[in-house]
Amino acid sequence: MTPAAERARRWVRPAVLLLILWGISVVPGTPLVALALLVQLALLPRPRTGPALFVAIAAALLVFSGPGDGLWFVVRGWGLVLGLSFVAVTLYRPAAPFISRALGALVAAVAIVALLFQWGPPDWQVVDWLVGSRIRQVGATALEGVRLLAGERTATPTLLGALSRMIEWQVSVYPGILLVSSLCALAVAWWVYVRVAQGSDRALGPLRDFRFSDQWVWIVVAGFALVLLGASEGWSRAGASTLVFMAALYVARGAAVVVFLTGGVSWAGVALALVGLALLPQVLVGGTFMVGLSDTWLDIRGRARAVLNG
Repeated sequence: MTPAAERARRWVRPAVLLLILWGISVVPGTPLVALALLVQLALLPRPRTGPALFVAIAAALLVFSGPGDGLWFVVRGWGLVLGLSFVAVTLYRPAAPFISRALGALVAAVAIVALLFQWGPPDWQVVDWLVGSRIRQVGATALEGVRLLAGERTATPTLLGALSRMIEWQVSVYPGILLVSSLCALAVAWWVYVRVAQGSDRALGPLRDFRFSDQWVWIVVAGFALVLLGASEGWSRAGASTLVFMAALYVARGAAVVVFLTGGVSWAGVALALVGLALLPQVLVGGTFMVGLSDTWLDIRGRARAVLNG
């Protein structure tokens, strides 16, 4: 691969993550990126002050834009806790890989928010209603769009019913979806920070090298335990949200293994993956998840390297 092509790919990584963020986020995703970036520019070293100041002003404008309703404050509050947690972990473990620091920040942010809901002024039921209402509002708009595009004959009650159930599923497990989108937001913000403050586009490594601590498999076990043994609906919902987040992590890890074994990302591979998602999404996603989960014990990439070097 030529140096120019490699540089182009390093720009593609944050772009793809931003598209994923916009596609899956149950709350406005851009403020999460802007807040995380603003906190990093304010509290982390920035050798290139001029560009950093310009980007900080743009990020601040994005943070303070919007209608200023209840959800506006919820999103900014979560984004601030998330950004501060990431900076704290980064200052504590500056040499750790990004994914380790980001996951540590998510754990810290969830713990802080849980304590605030337990002993602070925020009311979980109000926040839950605000986020759930937005998901249902966006879902209703999407359903109406399906009716208009497909027509009354094609948009059968079965299809509309399936979409409605998907919307209610999102309402149930949106904390897990929010964690996935928050991880994407941290990645995009970190890439922009390193690019602006240090002039480097190497903040995010290639997909083929993506991995995280094998000990996170115990979070999957805990999620299943909460779903199966939860003493209340709230605990079962927490377990389901945990499983959604961990499933996304292991799907990404499985995709990294596949990319490593096939020699890298290609346009043909991307096209094949899109076709698979369109025709057999459960099979493709489930299979990729199992590859990622099995990599916890098998270390597939390590074994492949040993075979190639042996």
